[in-house]
Amino acid sequence: MEYQYPFDTDWSTKEVVDVIQFFETIEKAYEKGIPREKLMEKYKRFKEIVPGKAEEKKYCNEFEKESGYSPYQVIKKMKEMEHGKIIKM
Repeated sequence: MEYQYPFDTDWSTKEVVDVIQFFETIEKAYEKGIPREKLMEKYKRFKEIVPGKAEEKKYCNEFEKESGYSPYQVIKKMKEMEHGKIIKM
C-alpha cells in the first residue's frame, strides 16, 4: 500500500522513526500477526512520544483513514490478551 504515516514536524528523526515503527507494527498485526510483547514495546515508545489521549487519537485516526487499519482495535486486543500470545486481526 502507498500512503503516508502521520507524524509531527517538531519530532526528532528518532521519534519519527519510532512512530513509523509503531504503525508498521499495527500493519503486521493485520497482515501476519505479531507477538503481544513486541506490540507492547512499540506502543510504550509511541506513548512516550505522544503522551496525550487527544494527540494519540488524532494520529491513530489519520493512520486508520490512510491505511484502513485501526490502531485502537489492535491496542484494545493487546490489552485483553495474555502474555506470550500472537495478535492477529
